Amino acid sequence: MSKKRSLCFIDDDPNELARFKQAVGREFLVGVGTSHDKALEDLKTQGRRHVDLYVLDMYFPNEGINTSEELSKLGKAWDAFCTAEDALKTVLAELGQSSAGGRALARQISSRRSFARTPFVFFTRKGTLLDAIEAYETLGAIRHQEARSKAASGRSASHKSL
Repeated sequence: MSKKRSLCFIDDDPNELARFKQAVGREFLVGVGTSHDKALEDLKTQGRRHVDLYVLDMYFPNEGINTSEELSKLGKAWDAFCTAEDALKTVLAELGQSSAGGRALARQISSRRSFARTPFVFFTRKGTLLDAIEAYETLGAIRHQEARSKAASGRSASHKSL
């Protein structure tokens, strides 16, 4: 029996299933399918019943599976979205705006002793998920959360930390 870890990838797009299996199939045993049962069955054909990790399509259809025509329509909409996002990034660059500016502002405020413990949040209509993840990871949100959790452990149960 293989010592590789096993993944079950469930997605409504057969092309996505094939790409995923090809991309990670050398390092993992991968069961793929358009349903849970199909992904498990694919994994079982490789001699594995235990799943170490499920990788799920976040935008999975609520009912049934989309047709190839519907997936084609989705692909065209995605291409249009990417084109629009690229155009927005171009304009932002021309204006000298980037998420680096907001992160620098946060560091500036946090470096001032009198404001170092004051929490902050970002507001934008231009950001992406990657911007949010980077801000969360690089600006100490995790460290702030851990510090608050340690401090909260000394408080009564009615005081919850973020």
